[in-house]
Amino acid sequence: MILIRKSVEFYKKGSKTDALYEYMQYGGMPLAVLSDEDAKKQYLKGLFETTYFKDAFILQEATRYDIRGKKEIGALRKYYFVDTGLRNAQLNFAYPDERQLLENIVYNELIYNGYTVNFRTFDTIEKNKTGKSIRKANEIDFFAQKNERKFYIQISTDVSNSETKDREIRPFIKLNDQIQKILVVNKPYKAMVDNQRYIIIGASEFLLNYIK
Repeated sequence: MILIRKSVEFYKKGSKTDALYEYMQYGGMPLAVLSDEDAKKQYLKGLFETTYFKDAFILQEATRYDIRGKKEIGALRKYYFVDTGLRNAQLNFAYPDERQLLENIVYNELIYNGYTVNFRTFDTIEKNKTGKSIRKANEIDFFAQKNERKFYIQISTDVSNSETKDREIRPFIKLNDQIQKILVVNKPYKAMVDNQRYIIIGASEFLLNYIK
């Protein structure tokens, strides 16, 4: 399989953002770099339908970790395809969920670059509209660690809408610890630090440079 960096090298006709889009759609299997879209789709469908790929382990498992309770919760897990092209082939390329595909790619690239990865949850007590105290669950897409380097990650396709941005960073603000917090957006952003001290960075920049 070809990782995102190699995919960018193969994809000569456009930008890194274009290359990431191609990678989200067709993954990194060797012949998925064919120029003809129909040929790529047929190639990936053929791979998925072969006995080898049906029997192969093509999913990776991410466990859930409760931040407040400081323990892994075994019953709740997430699963990611080792290649997004195979995921899309299984669905006949009918459900191009951009956020889910980006989340899948980020998980894969973190694992391939030697990080330990899980997703994290914690509860907070908040007031509802009537003033009653309620327990609210919060989830952070990923916690990644390699040696002494560690950070929380939230994934978003677009944060130009303030409501969307506030929703994505809300867990960061509520968590309020000293671990680096990163909002990865599927836009061509360079890394910049927000006034609330989390990093916002474009997906291509994060995948190709930041996590290396």
